[in-house]
Amino acid sequence: MSKQFGKRPCPAKGGTITSAECGSSRNSLFVCPADCPFNPFAPSNYERLLEVESKLDRASLNWLHSITAKPQELLQQLSRLHAEGDPVALYTFMAVRLYHDPDHAGLSVGERLLQLQGNGLSNDQQALLRSRCGMRVALLEVHRVLNDECVEAVDLLAPDAGRFVVMDRSIARLAVRFTTLLGFRYALPHFHRFWGAAITVPEITDLDPDAVVGEIARHLGGPESGPELPGWLARNLCRVHASIEAIHEVRRHDMFSSVDAVRGEAVYTLRQPLALCFERLDQVSEWESGDLSDEEAEEGFLDAVDCLEAPAEGKMANSVLGRVLIGDDRWRLEANGGQRFARLRRTFEAHMGDLVEFAGEHLEDLAARMVQPVSQEQVALVPPRLRSQPSRIELSTTRITGSEKSQAQIAADARDEYLKTYPDVVVPALDGLTPRQAASDPKYRPALLRLLKGQVRSFDEEHLRQGTSGDIDWLLRELDANELILPPPPRRPPLEFPGPMSAG
Repeated sequence: MSKQFGKRPCPAKGGTITSAECGSSRNSLFVCPADCPFNPFAPSNYERLLEVESKLDRASLNWLHSITAKPQELLQQLSRLHAEGDPVALYTFMAVRLYHDPDHAGLSVGERLLQLQGNGLSNDQQALLRSRCGMRVALLEVHRVLNDECVEAVDLLAPDAGRFVVMDRSIARLAVRFTTLLGFRYALPHFHRFWGAAITVPEITDLDPDAVVGEIARHLGGPESGPELPGWLARNLCRVHASIEAIHEVRRHDMFSSVDAVRGEAVYTLRQPLALCFERLDQVSEWESGDLSDEEAEEGFLDAVDCLEAPAEGKMANSVLGRVLIGDDRWRLEANGGQRFARLRRTFEAHMGDLVEFAGEHLEDLAARMVQPVSQEQVALVPPRLRSQPSRIELSTTRITGSEKSQAQIAADARDEYLKTYPDVVVPALDGLTPRQAASDPKYRPALLRLLKGQVRSFDEEHLRQGTSGDIDWLLRELDANELILPPPPRRPPLEFPGPMSAG
């Protein structure tokens, strides 16, 4: 039998339907399934969804312009926001004006437009508008990257909603396990959408992401939690974003200000023949032969040795305290870190005694180059609690001998070695317990799970930067954190992480 002209199969109706009836009734009179090829909100019809969204954006703004009391002022605001290139500011302005600000009857612009049967909007645009009128600020915690368009996530501001799928190419491209993003979301029949820009929430070791957002809101004069928080965030997302940017900058400033990044060099002249001095040095088991660079050879040095750190629990093997460059009549000590440099000098002088004589030293604070000044305005935006425990960096050097590996592989090996020791390293955020000890302590287990989420996230982000893949589930199993074991993200091309990501 030939196909009836102008009709198509309709799984929602249980028969056939005309194309006109489909276009005027789908997702409004009919509950359309996810696998219908004519459903613009089906997962397979991403491009059609983007087209409907674009048309609705233009139509909504045109209608807002037609009803606003100051249309020229509206155009100037939109033009300025476009020129500034801040997607958070632009989309927050649009979200508030279209979907959150009530009129005298308590209706938003979008709700008023729906009351007028869309005022010329197509059925698809009206269906999308109904969903957008339920738009709210969400704190997304990604659990799985499903493919290059979808992630599975939870909303930490609405935990009772459970897991749901977010269809967004930008987020799927950048997300890893336990990425946390703040922004506007709304629900379509078969998935959720993020609208505008997604903001990365800063990682604070002693607070969950929702507590971080609550602390920011409280600092800015809003509610710390409760049903009023999402609405307050919607109207103040630009202020929250400014606070988050200030938190990143101020904590970075505090981190580099506290790091011991002094580069120390000390020169000693030989008071005895070279052979005698080297024989004394060679008798010490903590010294091993090192590598001499071409530049150092041109300075007149003949050899180099490395002084190893004494083995300690939680320290990586082959950790180097510093180096000694060997010359005919002078030796030079080098170390990274002021405390490490002082220990190197004490160790060297104790071993060498009166065979050498101190001639001078040079200290350079490398951290001073990395510290960027912060303004009082930035400091004022940072809740004191989020500044109280800045991240700390400890510089170290590790011996790698006989290796032809790339720098990326060497860094990966160092990270893997660190993870192997992690279960038994004392962690300040666990009040001096090791992760293994905290795993069985109900008081510290929540803090441990938060730290492990950070480890998984950092692990996945590094693989995303390198375009590689790896396994960290063994660490979660070893620490009895099986609830955090989720499928790893698919392997993707290498990527550097930007600031706020534009949803799309």
